[in-house]
Amino acid sequence: MFTQMSEHSKEDLDFSNLSNKEIDEFIDQLKAQKSSFIQKREEYKRIMIRIERRIHQKFDPEKEKRDLENNPEIFNTKQEMETIMKKRDCLEIDVKTLRELLFQLDESISMTKEDLTSKLLQRANFVAQREELDEIYEASKTSSGQDFELF
Repeated sequence: MFTQMSEHSKEDLDFSNLSNKEIDEFIDQLKAQKSSFIQKREEYKRIMIRIERRIHQKFDPEKEKRDLENNPEIFNTKQEMETIMKKRDCLEIDVKTLRELLFQLDESISMTKEDLTSKLLQRANFVAQREELDEIYEASKTSSGQDFELF
């Protein structure tokens, strides 16, 4: 603690030995440094404001809208892209609808084939039964020797 006080006293002695002119020069230097610091602080503030504006512009949705309105080529291209995307969506819906119809047609065709197959089997059974009946009729006719009607 004594060493700090003695050093402090030495500083006081150093200042006491300075002339008024040297003190004024020292004060002027401090003022110049202060004004330099103030200028740098103001410059940094301006830089920060510019950076904040750039960030805001990058993430500003209204800026994109304004840019599109100001540049007709970009605006027209964007409109064409939106039109193409809408047409694509419509085509996808149409394709989906057509696929559903095709699936339904395939099911109908399958069901029709099954129906035809079952009717053909039924017909084949009828033909076989008719042939059996004809054989029974012929056998009955030859065994009895007379013609008779079944109905």
